[in-house]
Amino acid sequence: MPNNKLIKIGSIGCGSQFKKIKKILTSQKFEFLVSYHYYNKDQFNNNFKDLFNCDIIFILSPTFTHRDYLKKLKSYKGYIFLEKPGASNIKEINQLSRLFKNRLFINYNFQNSKIFELIKKHVSTIKFGRLLKLNITQTNGVAFKKKFDNWRFDKKKCSGIGEINTVHFLKIIFTLFKKLELLSYHKFNISKKNIDNLDISFMGNEKTIINIYNSYTSPVINQIQLIFENAFINYDGLYYRIYFPRNNFNSIGRLIEPKLYKKFKINFDVDWNLSLKKTIEKVLITVKNKKKFDTNDFLISIKVIKLLFKNMSKKN
Repeated sequence: MPNNKLIKIGSIGCGSQFKKIKKILTSQKFEFLVSYHYYNKDQFNNNFKDLFNCDIIFILSPTFTHRDYLKKLKSYKGYIFLEKPGASNIKEINQLSRLFKNRLFINYNFQNSKIFELIKKHVSTIKFGRLLKLNITQTNGVAFKKKFDNWRFDKKKCSGIGEINTVHFLKIIFTLFKKLELLSYHKFNISKKNIDNLDISFMGNEKTIINIYNSYTSPVINQIQLIFENAFINYDGLYYRIYFPRNNFNSIGRLIEPKLYKKFKINFDVDWNLSLKKTIEKVLITVKNKKKFDTNDFLISIKVIKLLFKNMSKKN
């Protein structure tokens, strides 16, 4: 992590993500030079122009507010850390591409997780053979919490679970695969609050079938499965298990399930938090060295939100 005296950091927002990132920065002896909020005068700075004195601004407010803040920052010459997905519609996406391409980072921190590092490694492991199927299921029952009522479940402010959760996994598969053909896109509203279930399927290069299912109306499930020609990988939220090789026979010569080859203990929630810390470290190193953010990574982030909003209004 770079020296905290070399980087002036600003923030916009006061919610849970602000608190998480503030905790990470504080642990590394960083402080926000300016913490802006439009009305809270007791704990925040209300002068937006003070943000222009910062080297980097973390925009951690709800997605539907991003457009207005970015318009105000049009003449700002520093770096911007923007919470995913960064926009609420196609028009806003195009504005991002035009105005902030090389100095704006859209935060999909799961791409810096230990889980994703292993997946990238094993997708290209020759002895496992071709990847036939990738299945991602990440769910919880937050829509049924009695006191859960915020902008994420307001149809006027958020498109639903795709914008909040699914985009993380879309970013992963758009990074892994050069070509993706959308096969199906099914959205559901069970809680009657907002779109709370989303199931998407793709065909990737080399005919890999990919499925992502996210829900806010089910028990907690964190599961990722990869089926190769010669191996099988299963992650269940706590252990990442590899079964290899395919040719495993019983006493009468019949094929049976492969033996456990390797096992890694990875707690999903812990890994998620560590990946956010790692993401922030990488961003601040870029700021310290006055480098540009990765253009290809930015373009992939744009592809993700374009796909999301392109299909959001379509009927199943």
